[in-house]
Amino acid sequence: MAPSGKGRLMSAAHALFGKGSFAEVSVGSLLKLSRVQAPTLYHHFGDKEGLYVAWALDVLGSVSTTVDNELASAPAPHALQAYAHALLTCGSNIGQILHDSQRMSRSESGEQIMGAYFERIFEPLCGLLVQMAAEGEIVAEPVDRLAQLFITLASTSALEGGGDSSQGAAWTVERFLHGVSA
Repeated sequence: MAPSGKGRLMSAAHALFGKGSFAEVSVGSLLKLSRVQAPTLYHHFGDKEGLYVAWALDVLGSVSTTVDNELASAPAPHALQAYAHALLTCGSNIGQILHDSQRMSRSESGEQIMGAYFERIFEPLCGLLVQMAAEGEIVAEPVDRLAQLFITLASTSALEGGGDSSQGAAWTVERFLHGVSA
């Protein structure tokens, strides 16, 4: 069975928002790639912003699902590497999603994205870092700062793996745990 108009719009959102900012992606390009008419977009998502929010929540959810599976079964350092790997393979720049969330025309759109980010990405990472600090694996610093540093480092380390997310994740964790000169 062929994907529905809603499914095709989400596929187009993944392809286009995953490579560009909210402002850079036009409604026309979304409609052209998804092969649907504007009323389909408006029926399912209200507007481009509604589609962006649905896409961002989907991306954040996919990272969260990957991480949740690893947190349940892996020791802390391996879970940290899985976290980095999930951030690198989500197909999008979390930083761009956060940046765009502050520029939505409806404040509730940005709040919805930020709420999902904190619930699905940031808070679980803070929990892992608290666990690692309690086990003496990292220095007990303000966890929120460590979490933000880790996410930023993971987001910028994609180049270090030469396109290999496993190598980029390993590089991220090594630098995070042992310093920039490691």
